[in-house]
Amino acid sequence: MDIYKKLNVGLSVATALIAGGIWVYWDYVCGGYTCSYDLTEKALRPLLWSSIPLTIIFATLLFFPTKLFKQWLLYIASWSILVSLLMILNTDPRSSNILSFDRGQVAWLLGSIIFLITIIYAVGWHLYEWRKGRIPASGMLKLSIFFVPTALFYTIWQLF
Repeated sequence: MDIYKKLNVGLSVATALIAGGIWVYWDYVCGGYTCSYDLTEKALRPLLWSSIPLTIIFATLLFFPTKLFKQWLLYIASWSILVSLLMILNTDPRSSNILSFDRGQVAWLLGSIIFLITIIYAVGWHLYEWRKGRIPASGMLKLSIFFVPTALFYTIWQLF
């Protein structure tokens, strides 16, 4: 197994464990109002709502060639995750009203934007590789079978 495929599997499992662990901790420990407002709003909520889209992204990229994941890390993840982290840290956790978002909402929004950028990049990459004759038509079939339903599921999930 290639090192980038191992990295992708590790990141998929890590983000899923982070999301699940925070969800369980929030329900069972913080459910009785034992957690402080600062802990939940400054740390737990942004981690939870940013790890869910990242889990979906990493798990979806498992079905594609390692070259796509490697280029995605270089061209998209290298700047978008850093910019998202800086934007989340510079958001006031107590400013949730109509005109401003709190940290959890900013994390969810930026994770969704990274997901949409990833979809556009993967479709463009597949079209480019297919046009150059580097991947067969079955690669395009894989794109339509795995990525398009994931994108539709995620978009519908966002609406509800």
